Amino acid sequence: MKKLVIKISYIFAPFKSKNYLYLWSGAFLSNIGSWVQTVALNWYIVSKLNSAFYLGILNFVSSFPVVFLTHIAGVAADRFNRKKIIILTHLLLCFTAISLGLIIQFVHNKTIVWIFIITLLSGLGNTFTSPAWQAIIPQLVDKNSLLSAIALNSAQFNLARFVGPVVATFIVNQLGLVWCFYFNGISFLFVVISLLFIKLSSQKILDKKFYNNLYDDIIDAWKYIKEKKFLIKYIILSGIISFFGMGYVVLVPIYAKNVLVGHIKTLGTLMSSSGLGALTGALLVSLLNLYIPKIMIIKYGMILYGIFISVFALSKNLILSSISLYIAAFLFLTIISSINTSIQESIDEHYRGRVMSNFVWMFMGMMPFGAIVCGSLADLITPQLTLLSFSVTLILCVFIFN
Repeated sequence: MKKLVIKISYIFAPFKSKNYLYLWSGAFLSNIGSWVQTVALNWYIVSKLNSAFYLGILNFVSSFPVVFLTHIAGVAADRFNRKKIIILTHLLLCFTAISLGLIIQFVHNKTIVWIFIITLLSGLGNTFTSPAWQAIIPQLVDKNSLLSAIALNSAQFNLARFVGPVVATFIVNQLGLVWCFYFNGISFLFVVISLLFIKLSSQKILDKKFYNNLYDDIIDAWKYIKEKKFLIKYIILSGIISFFGMGYVVLVPIYAKNVLVGHIKTLGTLMSSSGLGALTGALLVSLLNLYIPKIMIIKYGMILYGIFISVFALSKNLILSSISLYIAAFLFLTIISSINTSIQESIDEHYRGRVMSNFVWMFMGMMPFGAIVCGSLADLITPQLTLLSFSVTLILCVFIFN
């Protein structure tokens, strides 16, 4: 019993830091808003167009800036104050969320085009937020608590992923779909407020004498990664699971409406199940890493993940679909947290922003391409066959890469 208490205290150790607790709380409230908007926007697209292809385009547009700007964002996270970067980007995200609400409520011509434009701008904000956010976590906790801090950061995101769809369903039923976007806009301000109360440990900003131009900084980081072969392996693995493993996210609204013959509550149930599974994974990944090597979690987790996404692909029952998404999301979170921690634990501070930008670039950068391929194939060969083909390919990649 005493050992169990010690292990549980190890999981929640980062909360002893007030700075971490403030940022965690602000991020949690903000992410609830983000998931509220995700449910609302996906349902709006499905209701208007009933097309997996356009859902794929939406996901592609939202992640497109990652492909070209993540490395620049990583350099910015090493050159400039990360706290200020996150504040500025969240103010931008507040603007884009409210703009989406105004467009859907008042603009009746070319609404979809405007949605894609604002979504692209939102993706720009997220691109510059991600490396700074990843790199700021070690400034909030000591090294011994880093794994738990990363896991709890994932936990708040996925707790919001569970709560958000429930809140979205309530808002749509009580106030109307457009209020989901206004709610999200306000929620971004919680991160800004929390950061104003935080005093960070000193950030080792890249000394000006060590850089001449942006290109040199990016190349320098690539050379650093090349010297550490295991970093290449982990970064590539994150791209593989992102491209082949995240297709179900694009197709969940189509499954809810067409395969399960449901409505926005059905979509909310599926997304909440996925969020709850990821939350469970985030809370348990620290304990799993005490008993199972990270590389084993990554390898066998990816195989099992492919299997349970296949179960979801073949299911026509809401309960079975929800259970399979719960387990798949649990596995996905443990895999990505293990990859993230393996990278974070082994890099030098003044390279952290740029190295993590490569991780974000591969992980998030593969999502838009996976999304658009998945959405296009779903309209051609059905969503079920698309997810099955992606899952089988993911499993094969594990064996080939190994």
